Amino acid sequence: MRYIAGYLGNYFIAMALEWLYVHWKSEFLANGSCEDVAEEEYQTWCEGLGGELDNEYQQTAYSVMMAAKEAVIELQQID
Repeated sequence: MRYIAGYLGNYFIAMALEWLYVHWKSEFLANGSCEDVAEEEYQTWCEGLGGELDNEYQQTAYSVMMAAKEAVIELQQID
């Protein structure tokens, strides 16, 4: 049951942050990634917020763009 509650908590965070996805996606597309990769990495980033809805209110377009840039760099280092 805890797993389901944790998943639902992360799902709600992802939905609450959905309005910021456009900024995330633009960083990935500008660096040659496809939208599927951007979406998967965005979900991973949302899950990393720790399951706290308060984190959603601390995010801005700028903070999301910077997180996306970091994620793109990490992915480029893996390739």
